[in-house]
Amino acid sequence: MKIATWGSRHFGSQQPRIDEGFVALGHELTPHNHEANLIYSNDPAAFDQILLDRCRGGPRGKVIFNVLDLPLHIPGFDYAKLKHQLVQADAVTSISEYVQWQCREYLGLETHVIYNPMKPVRRDPSAQLAERKRFAHVGRRFDSNKNFTVGVHALQLLGYQPSDVFLVGNEPGWGDYCGVLSDENLNRVYNSVDFVLTLGTIEGLSLPTIEAIACGVIPVIHNGMTTRRELLPPDLFPEYNSVDPDVRSVSKFISRFSSDPEAMAEMKNRLHIHYQTNWAHKLTGSAVAERILEVAAGIDK
Repeated sequence: MKIATWGSRHFGSQQPRIDEGFVALGHELTPHNHEANLIYSNDPAAFDQILLDRCRGGPRGKVIFNVLDLPLHIPGFDYAKLKHQLVQADAVTSISEYVQWQCREYLGLETHVIYNPMKPVRRDPSAQLAERKRFAHVGRRFDSNKNFTVGVHALQLLGYQPSDVFLVGNEPGWGDYCGVLSDENLNRVYNSVDFVLTLGTIEGLSLPTIEAIACGVIPVIHNGMTTRRELLPPDLFPEYNSVDPDVRSVSKFISRFSSDPEAMAEMKNRLHIHYQTNWAHKLTGSAVAERILEVAAGIDK
């Protein structure tokens, strides 16, 4: 099958991993919509052009649009336009059960959950850096929805310094700024810390949370994160039930484990087993590509 895909292709984006998944499954990628048997767009900015091309008699393949999230924290977002675009696709996918719920609740549309591929990181003690730190933060920090300052103030309350935190991504801040890292070096960072700060509230999925537990690291989340129940169910991880998105609550959670090595080791192992059992098989590029193909197979054309 020939497949055309649309989505961000910078180093940290998910679309290249999905593309690799399609190829690994024996399919051919094409940059031309009119050649494709399947057109998959992970980028809302491309929706209009795909639909316009189709109206002009261009693409004849099946069209699947993916929803990363509905940005409820951004005032003035045009949900009517998004719905108008989505209903013209042959199928709509989403990256979590939470986003599936958003689409049903706010747009009245059903979606197929396909998730998104994580970075190829894993628990590997041999990958540890010579200089370990206690914490890491991976991703965006300037977006207030990520609550990075809550994490910073919690660490300051506990007496930690910027030198105790790896900051990964293209936004600097309070910590040891590492910039954008290769997959290998990202894996080294994850394997060289005890905690990863992932304190965002409205999350379409929260891949850093999953990447943390893949490496046997404790993610610091709060009980109001939108994908908390999906990723770290309360019955399995009640430790997060009392973590509110405020400085004292977050600092108390961190102190609970940093002051008790046995409790920390038990939590890390339980999180890692949860990842291996419930998530490892879902978040590879091939696994996501396969679910997209399953959705395509169910489209009547």
